[in-house]
Amino acid sequence: MSLLQGIKKIVAPLSLVLLFAVEAAPSPLHLTGNWSQPYGDDSDQWKLGQSYNLDLSNDLTSALRVSANMRYTTNKKKDSADTETLSPSILIGLNNDLFSLSLNGMENRRKVEDEPTTINRSWSTTFISSLDERYWPQLRLNYSQNTTTNDTSPKTSDQQSDIFDSSFKYKWRFLSFLYDFSNSIDTNKIEDTENENTNHSTRIQWQDTYWNNRLSVIASHKYSHDKNTITATSNSSQISRPLLPSAGIASLDDTPSDDPLASEPALIDNDLFTATSVELLQPTETVNVGVQINLESFNELIFYLDREIDATTQSRLSWSFYGSLNNDDWSPVTTPATIIYSVEDGRTLVTVEFSSAVENLRYVKAVVTSTAGVSTAFITEIDVNQLVTLAPGDSSLTTLTRTHLSQGSISFRPWDQWNLGYTFNRNDTDSDSRAQSLQFNQTLNSALNLNRYFALAMSVTETTDDIKDQDTIKNRSYALSYRATPLNSLSFSLGGTRTEHFIDSSLNSRSDTLNSHLSATLFPDLTAGLSTNWTRSQDKENNEETTSWDYRFDIAARFTDSFNLSASYTYRNNDDGSSDNNYEINTVYRPSTYISLTTGYKRNDTTDNLYSTLNFRLTQKIQTDFRYAYLKADTTVQSASFNLTWNVSTILNLRQSLAWADEGEEQTWSGLTTLNYNF
Repeated sequence: MSLLQGIKKIVAPLSLVLLFAVEAAPSPLHLTGNWSQPYGDDSDQWKLGQSYNLDLSNDLTSALRVSANMRYTTNKKKDSADTETLSPSILIGLNNDLFSLSLNGMENRRKVEDEPTTINRSWSTTFISSLDERYWPQLRLNYSQNTTTNDTSPKTSDQQSDIFDSSFKYKWRFLSFLYDFSNSIDTNKIEDTENENTNHSTRIQWQDTYWNNRLSVIASHKYSHDKNTITATSNSSQISRPLLPSAGIASLDDTPSDDPLASEPALIDNDLFTATSVELLQPTETVNVGVQINLESFNELIFYLDREIDATTQSRLSWSFYGSLNNDDWSPVTTPATIIYSVEDGRTLVTVEFSSAVENLRYVKAVVTSTAGVSTAFITEIDVNQLVTLAPGDSSLTTLTRTHLSQGSISFRPWDQWNLGYTFNRNDTDSDSRAQSLQFNQTLNSALNLNRYFALAMSVTETTDDIKDQDTIKNRSYALSYRATPLNSLSFSLGGTRTEHFIDSSLNSRSDTLNSHLSATLFPDLTAGLSTNWTRSQDKENNEETTSWDYRFDIAARFTDSFNLSASYTYRNNDDGSSDNNYEINTVYRPSTYISLTTGYKRNDTTDNLYSTLNFRLTQKIQTDFRYAYLKADTTVQSASFNLTWNVSTILNLRQSLAWADEGEEQTWSGLTTLNYNF
């Protein structure tokens, strides 16, 4: 009998005893479970997941603490392989007035039915000095090791990572100094490759204020030296080099060519199993998810999911890829890509293989649309790989990256109503593995707030992006705005912006924008607003000019404490001489704390959209909502959904979901029953 089988036979009966216990004393043992049954046009595979968690901790002395944890999880799925995971861990911590020292270890055994057991072991130790930082330097030392193997003979997976990192920080009056050093070695004993990365980073900063805090100055310079060596001992001419993205990014946006993505660090934290907040299967939203790769070329993207999705769900996913230099303006990646779905450790991996290397991008993202009903799947991690070709006779490839980052700001306040400021940011990167680049951004601004009748703000911003062997891109903008609040119930603002786009010092395009906004409180429960925008765009290269303008009128009224209404009308005159009319009205009706009805209607020249949501709480523990949407355009689309949540007790929760859609030529429906328990 294996260790997992033995624990399963012991813990499963214990869960039944706890489930039927009326009262239980506080215990370090916890059980959580989830059972779900989808049906309809979705998969008919039921799922059952359980987790048993045992926490133990003890203060041996006032300075020494020991804590341990044992977690066992099991996931079953109809007509699919069962998954079991056993994860023991221990932490020993020592704290005193001079330093803190910690030692922790963890093992994770993951078994998928009829597949080898994956074994992940890791341990680390950390030393941090605790002396008063006003007088003494601060020192941090850390060493960690992680191994991943399986129980086959011979092994099909055998990897090891050794990481050492340290930091030294010292502050004296207005000066601060920081030095970081890290060294990591990743060894793949199956593929006979080794990837070593060494980084030195130094930063010095000056920060001070003068003249009774009227003048503030901050300046810093950071230098980073990064060395990467990948070695192949199997005489292979091509090896896959894993890149280290500097950021994970994600958002829900149906205009993938515009708008920045928000930071999502969990996408690159090396945790392949813990779900992030990025849900892939969203039938009403467009998912934008990606990474920052800083001009390094790549051939492959891998998206890890937290569960397995079947072939039907895969066919309902649509993938496209975009790249950007500034995380704002995006262009489609034209390199052909192949999407491959595979299953590993009981969950789906989505591998994107590009036919050739994708280059000269700082950001890359996948744009995913879905019609997957009530199913869910979350992304846990994103990997980026580069295919490296070694020269004949070489067994290793070394690349160096040197980065200079200078930042500074000056803020001057001649008197309380007037403020002047200047900021700059210069990032100079020289690398063997990616294009050399220089990014420089500077802003000069001024704000004058005399009284409620006169507030003036001005700014000039310039950004330069210079990538070797490419055109130098420069953007410059001038902004001026005026704001006044002559009455408590009346406010007004007026602003203008000129933006110029240069390519190699030659003006390529110019855009001028004027905007205004007026808002008024007509009565205590009635407010109105009027916004206008005018834009003129000039294409100097093609000698073309376009002009567009629009205005928007908004009104909001509260008729009673339980009934609110808001409405808007937008008129747009387009560049080509055509015009658009958009109407929108929304109502909210809450006659009591148990029921609410939200209804909205949108109309433009080509579509009609009606949508409504009814939330009804039958009791304190039973809540329902019903949603309906009607969209009429070239074809008529209707959709409806129903959700019921029943908190049976403090340890038991039941949820029922139903979804229906009529797209003219096809009708689909799906459902999902979920039972959760936690005690």
